[in-house]
Amino acid sequence: MECNDDALTSSLLQRARATPFAQSAIAAFGAEADQRTVLAALKTARQDFDEPAVTTLLCALAAAGRLPPAAEFVPALALVADLGQFFGLLATSPDDPSSALLDLCETGNLSRQRESVALLVVAVRHRRHGSGAPVDARICRLLRKQMRNPGSIEEALILAEAVEQLGDAEVTAVARTLGLPRPSVMMTRRMLEKLDLGWRDFVPERVAPRVQVGTVRRQAPKVHRNDPCPCGSGRKYKKCCAGKADADEGLVVEPPAGAQHYAAMRPAELARLDPQQIDRHGLIVCVRVASRYHQWELAERFMVALDAELQEPEQADEHRLDLCNAAVAAGAAEVALRIAAAAHDPQRCVARLGLEIGLLRPDAGTVANLEAKAAAGLRGDSESLYELTYGLLDHLPALGILVARGVLDPERPLDSWTLVDAIEDARDVLLLPPGDPAARTLEQMSAEHAEAEAQCEDRKVLDGMARTLEEKQRALETAQLEAGKLQTRMEEASQRITQLEQQTSSPSLAQPMAAARAATPEGESMVQLQRELVRLRGRVKELKGLVTENLDRRKELERHLKARETQDGARADRAADAVAGVATSHAPAVANGGAVAGGGPIDIDDGVETIDEVLAPRTVSVPVFEEVASQALHRLDRAMAARIVRAVGLLAAADPGTWREVKALRAAPGFLRLRVGQWRVLFREDGEARRLMIAQIVVRGELETVVRRLR
Repeated sequence: MECNDDALTSSLLQRARATPFAQSAIAAFGAEADQRTVLAALKTARQDFDEPAVTTLLCALAAAGRLPPAAEFVPALALVADLGQFFGLLATSPDDPSSALLDLCETGNLSRQRESVALLVVAVRHRRHGSGAPVDARICRLLRKQMRNPGSIEEALILAEAVEQLGDAEVTAVARTLGLPRPSVMMTRRMLEKLDLGWRDFVPERVAPRVQVGTVRRQAPKVHRNDPCPCGSGRKYKKCCAGKADADEGLVVEPPAGAQHYAAMRPAELARLDPQQIDRHGLIVCVRVASRYHQWELAERFMVALDAELQEPEQADEHRLDLCNAAVAAGAAEVALRIAAAAHDPQRCVARLGLEIGLLRPDAGTVANLEAKAAAGLRGDSESLYELTYGLLDHLPALGILVARGVLDPERPLDSWTLVDAIEDARDVLLLPPGDPAARTLEQMSAEHAEAEAQCEDRKVLDGMARTLEEKQRALETAQLEAGKLQTRMEEASQRITQLEQQTSSPSLAQPMAAARAATPEGESMVQLQRELVRLRGRVKELKGLVTENLDRRKELERHLKARETQDGARADRAADAVAGVATSHAPAVANGGAVAGGGPIDIDDGVETIDEVLAPRTVSVPVFEEVASQALHRLDRAMAARIVRAVGLLAAADPGTWREVKALRAAPGFLRLRVGQWRVLFREDGEARRLMIAQIVVRGELETVVRRLR
């Protein structure tokens, strides 16, 4: 009986692959097929990543009005070829598909766009049919996660409409905090209309022309209309074989190759590739794409080919470890261990996963491992400290938030602000209100750190001026001593000359004696002494002026420092009252203990290469928004737009704290990037005109694409 069932399933699959995708053929197929056999064939087609067969089978069931309950057919929607069919099949579901859709979203098998659409469908159905029922916590969690990493403007608009349809207060607060754009009225109408379509609206009347993407190459010379027909009939080509189906057999379509093409493929397209025909870079991209869709067996297939392609075992194990980390992040501990076991050095690979695996599968040694990581962090191993913090945030979010608050360090602003974002992700998992106190704590700590640095710089300047003053005073004393000696010598020479003049008082000898006096050594010495005295008197006067100037500057700096210390004392009192109840004292304690000491800031944001250096604030400039940036600003939520305008204003005012968040783009020379929440401001400096030219305002997910266009 099982053999007969397998034969029926195989026959039905072959027929599904051969059925033209048109309304009449799909309706006939659905009327004749048995639902139980179709579901069995659907399961096989899903295992084989057969997109055309999955699409045909589901549409045939919809055309016959025999779609099974949503829990049975919704998991197959990940392999439906077209987004319109994805919408239409959900619209024809015999029951509410919301729970099954949320299950599918949690598997990670959907693309970002389809996951956004699925969340919109669930939100709309809750608004239409919820009847006051509580909101499913899963859609709130998934929406908050998606909003923090929007892939494109279109996906951001879909998410914005889903948030509005759902109407949950905390989800709406997160959307406002992130500056999610306002929903597009036209796009919203078009999306909602698709939820009321029938099967004929997403199955064409006639078979659509097949388009094959790739490079067309001709194997044989082109035959012109008046050339002899290549079939050998002796007639002209235009009167013989022109227009026949096999007339273009000389054309060969070569599929696209290259890492950028593999990155845009779906799992079903990757499954049709031969790993042995793909180069090393393409294999790396294929592994990452398969892991992004949580297709672990497919990813392992490409990993085996990549392992054989790489010459160095350590390099292969690093790529395998990346795949293990992706599996761990998805909660697939068994998959991660299986992949690690196939490494060249499996013990080392498993050891590097020790903390994450222990958090996913706690055992007797998990707590001891956590304690060891924390102790290493307190002794100065920042890598262990951050590994512990992010591991807890991913798998024990409540405990991770408390630990992350204590790891914040104003001396590592980029790492600390990345931690603040991770804390907000953990709050989304716990469905806590957005806006963790860690952000306010870090801002306060950063302000105090900046003030301390400014005071340190002022003290350095003051100490330098004191040293310069002492040197000038010593030089003045030396010059005064030399001037006194010269004055004594000059007086002695003057007395000698006076004696000579008295001895030669005869008028007749006055002129010869004057000439003789000038020619005597005493006379020459007198002239030189007079000149040296004039020079030293000028030098003494100059040094006195410098000493006076330095004394005035020192007094001014001392007054400035005293006033600042008074302000800092008052500010510290206010800060203590403002952040009462928040564990702000833990972060300085960890930092002073050396937990995060050493190492420069690491830019891990956005996937775009930047020049790893801290830019000093420039002179005060005038911000100028270019047309593209201005339009993007007007499309944003008012709160987010105001936040960006304030940040640009501080940037133009040469605020040191704002300039610490600026990075130079390596891929687009001349352009700088400022981070404002989930948005990125790209700008250029016009030094001559003292202007900041704001070129682009983009969401984080589109930064890499925009930077490529700026090259």
